[in-house]
Amino acid sequence: MDNLIIIEGQKKHFLYRLLASFLFATAVFVLGKFFLNTPISNTESFRLAFLKLIKSEVYILIFAIGFSVVSHHHFNLKEKKYREYFSVANIGYGKWKSIDNLSYTSVFLNSKDIYEVNIWDESNNRFKVYFYNKEIDAIETAKHLAKKLNISYYSKNG
Repeated sequence: MDNLIIIEGQKKHFLYRLLASFLFATAVFVLGKFFLNTPISNTESFRLAFLKLIKSEVYILIFAIGFSVVSHHHFNLKEKKYREYFSVANIGYGKWKSIDNLSYTSVFLNSKDIYEVNIWDESNNRFKVYFYNKEIDAIETAKHLAKKLNISYYSKNG
């Protein structure tokens, strides 16, 4: 078995990716338009206009990143570490945390009627790795993960 297990996050819906692309393009357009139409100077009016530009760029980029970020899960079984890795395209961030040995996978129906596929460790820490609308899809994924991680699959139905 591999020592590093990467569980890829599900791609965002096409419309989310389209909206994120539009927002990233808007940010570049607004920045370019500002510098093409505003001469750079050391005046107070330029500095205030530049600060307004930065403020609007931050808002646009926050929404663009929100629509395009994907969550991945990395398990380093050799060093007993885990991280949730958030990425936009090939740029990402995630901090490693220590975990105990992985124990089992399970499926849980949450309050929003969405099935969560969870991986549990020996200390009962839960790692939510997938979400599905259909129970059968969640069960198949949980069983596949259990086989890949060489752990058991727990079902309340037996």
